[in-house]
Amino acid sequence: MRRFQLSIRFVRWAALCCLSTSSALAQGQAASEPAQALGPVLDLVMAEHMFNRFGFGARPEELQAVVGKRSTELFDLWVATSGMPEKPAPFYYNEWDYGYDANSLEVEGAPINKLPLEQQIRRQSAFRMKDRQQFRAYMDEVFDQMVGAPSPLRARLALFWHGFFPTSSKTVLRRYELILQYHLLRSQALGGFDDLLRGIVKDPAMLSYFDNDTNSKTHPNENFARELMELYSLGVNNYTEVDVREAARTLTGFQGETGVFVFDEDLHDFGEKTILGQTGKFDGADLVEILLQQDACSRHVSRRLLTWMEGVPPEPERLELYAQLMRDLDYEITPWLRQLAGDPEFFRPEVIGTRVQGPIEFLVGASHRLEAQNGSTFLFFAATLAGQQFYAPPSVKGWDEGPAWISASGMTTRGNCVGLLLGHLQEHMREEGADELQPQARGRINKLSSELRAYGLRPPDLARTARAELGFKAEDEELIEWFAQAYLARAPTEDTLQSLQREVLWCREHFDVRGPLLGSEEANRILSHLAYTLLSSPIAQLG
Repeated sequence: MRRFQLSIRFVRWAALCCLSTSSALAQGQAASEPAQALGPVLDLVMAEHMFNRFGFGARPEELQAVVGKRSTELFDLWVATSGMPEKPAPFYYNEWDYGYDANSLEVEGAPINKLPLEQQIRRQSAFRMKDRQQFRAYMDEVFDQMVGAPSPLRARLALFWHGFFPTSSKTVLRRYELILQYHLLRSQALGGFDDLLRGIVKDPAMLSYFDNDTNSKTHPNENFARELMELYSLGVNNYTEVDVREAARTLTGFQGETGVFVFDEDLHDFGEKTILGQTGKFDGADLVEILLQQDACSRHVSRRLLTWMEGVPPEPERLELYAQLMRDLDYEITPWLRQLAGDPEFFRPEVIGTRVQGPIEFLVGASHRLEAQNGSTFLFFAATLAGQQFYAPPSVKGWDEGPAWISASGMTTRGNCVGLLLGHLQEHMREEGADELQPQARGRINKLSSELRAYGLRPPDLARTARAELGFKAEDEELIEWFAQAYLARAPTEDTLQSLQREVLWCREHFDVRGPLLGSEEANRILSHLAYTLLSSPIAQLG
């Protein structure tokens, strides 16, 4: 039956590829027009927009390679090369109470409960250390995929789903459960939202996050049921308090034990429940199907996706169009995104280059554009200092997006992180000293510097990239124009160009350069200074 359902979905997706864009549908245009089916032809600005919203930015040569393609051609290429992530290597399952792994195999000797108390404490400490180490190793892989994967699409959508289904390492102490959860998000990132929701309801990390292990027929716990309705499916004002109470009863006995979902029949309420107008002896799996049947569900998911992809909340008509599309597609995400990629409205001026990037997007994008061999560990800690720690959102709602990311301290930290990537800030501190920095800022910079040194990484060679494109004799104006185009996600403003011109004049005086900048022995230091100036500016935070 499941194979048949997947086949039906494939047919529907194939049929969708022959449709016009959503705007064309809204205007009643013919669905058979090949140009409409493929979406608009990409120029440099539109190509940059595609890379920014479906990935993490692009280098100049990546943009040039896709100019002239249809937008959905590029999208289809990314889908074809996205690949399915392999299941992570076997984890070190630490069952802190009994010392057994997920397969009931004894872990490193006698079960903990048979050891003296002092040895139990040491074993628990060792378990937790290994658990943290394997989590950090997995995060390195996640960031590596963001920066360097052949297709940026899966990594991009997995980051979205992490914000949609936020879980925190500050609450879920067994971090291998977070590894398993993110593997679910990556695997299903381009699949069906219905399958993703079915997986989340039985996800050990999510069940632990909302204390559903304590949800029993005698003591119902409404935490998970409430957020499942409000945040993960229906949105506010689309359910009642009675619905929450009844939904909580369906989730009784849903437990996560050492990374494995367990249904405890002794704790489950097998009685009749009434939820959103339907009555039956429902369990958690039935609850998911009821939620997916509600129009509010497709509307809520579409609103979140459109806002994430376009940077602005959708107008009511646009939202209804895409919500209906999601219902027609049975919640399949890839064809839904393909429709968006081919929609001329996705490229409207008020959307391109206006979305405030989160710290992870900004730093990963800067790293990719600069071709910085910075190491994923650095990016993880840098994003944390800039306000977005992976698997540590501020609340069950995840992170506030858009302008909420912008603050004086956040901008300063982003600039410092880019300066460290470039090697510029380390040099500045050596030459000028660190007395001008606040003690807290000095501590953060020193911590990040030590991460870079620990991996023996070198700053990127920006001069090599620029010389390959422009030669050694480029005029200042030509270099500035190319520089802004290469390292910004949108066209530079006149103020930005003038700022770069001032910095070029300063560099000429400071480094005593009389001829072409790219012909100077100090070219890389000069370009690192310019990149630091550019990427620390407000315009660089937009994508």
